[in-house]
Parts: sequence; C-alpha cells; structure tokens
Amino acid sequence: MSVLLKAAIVAATGLGVSFSHPTLARANDLNPTIFAGVSWAIGPKTFSKQQPASASDRVGISVRILTTGEAGKVAGATGVTRYLDGSFGCDAGLAVNHGRQSIILARDFCKKKTLASVGGLGN
Repeated sequence: MSVLLKAAIVAATGLGVSFSHPTLARANDLNPTIFAGVSWAIGPKTFSKQQPASASDRVGISVRILTTGEAGKVAGATGVTRYLDGSFGCDAGLAVNHGRQSIILARDFCKKKTLASVGGLGN
C-alpha cells in the first residue's frame, strides 16, 4: 500500500475526531460503512494541451470506506476509483449520508482531480 493511500486513510478516519459539530461523526460514533457509486471529475475540460479530456477519464466507479453510514451525518470517506479509461485513482473526502445513499466530494490524489460521487451504502 502506498504511503499516499495510507495517509488518505488516516486523514479520512481522523475527520470524525477533529470536528465537534453535532451532525459530524465523532470517534465514539464511528461505524465504518462501505460505499459504492459513480464518480465524476470536476474541473477544466482539458488536463493537458496535447490530450483533451474525454468522458472515459472523467467518469469512474468508486469504492470507499466511510467513517459512518448513519443517515443525516457527515462522514470521512477514503477509497479508490476505477476510471472508464482503465486508470485508477486514490481519494479522500467528505460524505453526506441520506438514508442508504451518500453524496461525496473528494480529492483524487493520484490523478490530482476533484471528484463528486453518488452511490449506495452497504451494511
């Protein structure tokens, strides 16, 4: 496991400890949950002058671990994304849970992109 991925996991897990807002998960409320969903890279349409961005390098399938799956809570999220062009990304961010669904805003540290994700939560 890369050092960057380990750092992302530690950072996302620590999010539950570092905030004291009532809707944010605290360390004693942590109940890790699996997330699976679709992600879209947010940002400019081109990533380099030589190669314009296509849908295949902007859209992907993500699997993440959330610090909690409780509805109405904000949770830390960390995981991986497999883009349609075959490349992988590693990301960490914040999730807002609504029932068994979640909306996530994350940063892909491997591809240097901001991601928006929607998907479902496991047990």
